[in-house]
Amino acid sequence: MEEKRHREIREKELNDEQASMWSKDYKNYSEEERRLHDKINKINKDNQEFLRKQMDEKQAKIGKKMNKQEFLLNKPLLKEINNKMRNTHYSGSPSKMGDGASAIGAN
Repeated sequence: MEEKRHREIREKELNDEQASMWSKDYKNYSEEERRLHDKINKINKDNQEFLRKQMDEKQAKIGKKMNKQEFLLNKPLLKEINNKMRNTHYSGSPSKMGDGASAIGAN
């Protein structure tokens, strides 16, 4: 009888030890999964920020026109370009050109 009781106590101790190891394993697994998830989220967030920055830069380039001062500074060059385009008929019909500024799209 005594031997049976010692064996049951020993089995319970082994079960408790096994449960403790499983608990530690689960805790380590959960921590590793959380760390991996955080790392992936950070990479995704960095990629998102990079793509938004590229989109903003592209939008900034599309809507850019010369301001009045830039236009006045570049006016002789714009006229020269427009005259060369008219002479070579590079841009299509010369009648669509008008003055030197309208062909380039400046105000």
